[in-house]
Amino acid sequence: MKSTTATRFPFLCICLAFLCLTSCSRRATTYLYQSKGETFVFPESDLQLKPTGICFSGGGTRAMTCATGQMKALDSLGIWPHIGYISSVSGGSWASSIFTFYRPTANGPRNDRELLGTPRGAQKLTLQELKQPISTRHMLYAVTRDLTFRLLEGLAEDDVSLGLLERSDDIWIDAVASTYLKPFGLYGGRQSYFTLDRASMQDIIRREPKLRLSERDFHLVHQQAGDAPRPYLVMNSCVLGPSEDLPFPGHEQLTVFNYSPLGVGATQFRNITFDQEKTGEHDFSVGGGFIEPFAMGGTAPLQPPAVCEDERGRQRLCAEIKLHPKRRFRLADAVGTSSAAFAAEVGQNAALGILTEIAALGSIIPEQHYWPAGADNISAESFRFADGGSLEDLGVVSLLQRKVKKLVVFINTDTPIDTTFKPGESAPTEKVIDYDLFTLFADYTYGNHIHNQVFSEADFVRVFNQFVNCVKNGETVMARLNTTTLANPWWGIQAGQEVEILWVYNDKVPDWEGQLPPAIQAEIAKGKSGLFPNFPQYPIAFPEEIPYLQRLSPAMAKLLYELQFWNVYSHGSEFDFLKE
Repeated sequence: MKSTTATRFPFLCICLAFLCLTSCSRRATTYLYQSKGETFVFPESDLQLKPTGICFSGGGTRAMTCATGQMKALDSLGIWPHIGYISSVSGGSWASSIFTFYRPTANGPRNDRELLGTPRGAQKLTLQELKQPISTRHMLYAVTRDLTFRLLEGLAEDDVSLGLLERSDDIWIDAVASTYLKPFGLYGGRQSYFTLDRASMQDIIRREPKLRLSERDFHLVHQQAGDAPRPYLVMNSCVLGPSEDLPFPGHEQLTVFNYSPLGVGATQFRNITFDQEKTGEHDFSVGGGFIEPFAMGGTAPLQPPAVCEDERGRQRLCAEIKLHPKRRFRLADAVGTSSAAFAAEVGQNAALGILTEIAALGSIIPEQHYWPAGADNISAESFRFADGGSLEDLGVVSLLQRKVKKLVVFINTDTPIDTTFKPGESAPTEKVIDYDLFTLFADYTYGNHIHNQVFSEADFVRVFNQFVNCVKNGETVMARLNTTTLANPWWGIQAGQEVEILWVYNDKVPDWEGQLPPAIQAEIAKGKSGLFPNFPQYPIAFPEEIPYLQRLSPAMAKLLYELQFWNVYSHGSEFDFLKE
């Protein structure tokens, strides 16, 4: 029997109601922080943060372990109340996100003392104690876990289910979050959005009643009596380019991208044109400001942005968008993307891209719908994102854009310093010193690091010579730089910004090693065959043994943690400039 209009009408009504529930209710209003030329607007501007910052570099579990010891020392020295910002990349973001957002759980840390642990001191360490498992309440517990098998499970689920059980672009993010964030209450359950505090959360809930959000939907910056105040966290990744253009032909289109509690985006607005092998010349825009984290992944504004008022009656620029009907932009997405070290290499290499497709692995490069906050009348499209270290692994550029005046930069690298190199006579290479450092100076470049020059060649000579003196004296490797910036139009950094920087470099410290018991010194001396292979510069990939891609043994993690705590705490006066 043929259906009539009368019989079809209720069915159509049900369909329309369903569409409304899944589409209309996803409308939301986000605050829009739009930069105008070289006048940058940051979401945190109203917080009046101190112009001081700590940078934790990338470097996988090595960097996470170093950062844990460094955070503990800064806490013990009473430095945290004087810090406005943390800027982090990759493994530094694993540590910084946990430090910033962790919430007490049944088996997790209940306070900072448990989270950051208690160093024993070099003379009191024993091999037996170092080999003991690490408490689940200690941040170091996470580095003794490994993401290899979670990655393999995700790949298998994606292939078997054709993406229904595990989206290919979510595989890396899920593995990182399951391994490093979940033990600290930051992955799983309803909590997925993130914002600064209860006031910013309640403002979002007030603006978006149709989304039916509650406190259970948000991670908030850790606040607890007796614990250190948290600086404002900026996690760094980079924009590779539109998904349809994979593989990307070069490095000109890469842009630093920030994730912070109040805003995600890129500071500097850029129109980019490049030649793509498949499609020819291609144009797209990035940057120009920030939107709130919960709005990431949604559509571009449905109508021109307009002025509105926040919960305190302050005027804001607001944009109405539609959120993705199924996906939220989670804290896990920010942390996982900041550490997707493989993404740029795969995304810029046609051969690796083809191999990925042949192996039926799909593309595991993080992907999000994105629209540049600084552009008008533009649609959101799928973009691919990579580790911040694909452009600058130290997080310095993002803080210079914010005109921070005092910095401590922890270079938690695996590159030993070549003390035979003569700075000023030739350009440094990646075998001389960490390339993320030297590409910040003069005309030095390496790989994608071609636009990062913000300091002079003379500044590099000063820093390098201080490092060499420390190495030759067996001391903690650190250098102080008082300088002014060079103009860098690419990143919108003006000439003449005064900045004081303490650089702290991960290298061997005989002064400290000499305090260790002989049995531990003997294991270090064995090099790759000992309990502490390549100490303290554990490699990023397979630091302990195959097949564990990132895992450190408890002994490896504890010994590196102890060294980094000592490097900072025993030189406490070097950090006093942050208090002034």
